[in-house]
Amino acid sequence: MASSTNRGNGMTAAEKILIVGGVVTLAYGVLLGYPMTALRMRSGAPPTPRYLTVAHVGAVIQGVVLLGLVWPARMSTLPDGWNIAAAWLVVASGVFIAAL
Repeated sequence: MASSTNRGNGMTAAEKILIVGGVVTLAYGVLLGYPMTALRMRSGAPPTPRYLTVAHVGAVIQGVVLLGLVWPARMSTLPDGWNIAAAWLVVASGVFIAAL
């Protein structure tokens, strides 16, 4: 595992956690978009259910935020343990938000 002070080409564990979490969250947001599209195409473009729209948009935004946090994680001077813990907490908060 690369040290947080090593700014070589290798990725730290915190960066990997944020990237995987961001991609999975974006994929979840895309999957939530399919029922919205199917509903609108089948029924002549009615308004989509509010909670489905909120879940879709929230997952897409959360995924982009997680991917955007990779750069601050790379620039962080904190020890690896703190960066990893912070990355897991941010990804877990996104999972809890999406689950509710």
